[in-house]
Amino acid sequence: MSVHNSLIADGAARVVGATLSMPGVPLAVGAGELTSGRLVATSAALLGVAAAAVGVLVLIRPNSRFGSANGPAGVVASVVGGVLSTVVGVWVLVTATGGPGTGNGVVGGYIAIAAGLLAAALGGYSAARRTA
Repeated sequence: MSVHNSLIADGAARVVGATLSMPGVPLAVGAGELTSGRLVATSAALLGVAAAAVGVLVLIRPNSRFGSANGPAGVVASVVGGVLSTVVGVWVLVTATGGPGTGNGVVGGYIAIAAGLLAAALGGYSAARRTA
């Protein structure tokens, strides 16, 4: 048996053994495992960071492709991305059953809310600056 197959067999035996020895008790989630809660929260956080980056580009380079001088595309992208990131971050926190480290995406939810609010504020400021 190769080393790879023996490692897989060892891991499967541990999971089966842990499941059979403790019925009704969920397995602990490791720090590096990607659960569905972590995936949703991380995606929302990345969306918020990207929307904040677009908001910064709109502010510092108004004549660029995303700039406010060439239409509202960058402003709209920043505001919509920020609001969506904030809403998903709040949803993750409301549906989470545990705290940080439980695999529910709590930390990513907080980051998504912060990045989303920053992106929406930058987009709003850019929109106000565009009309002034």
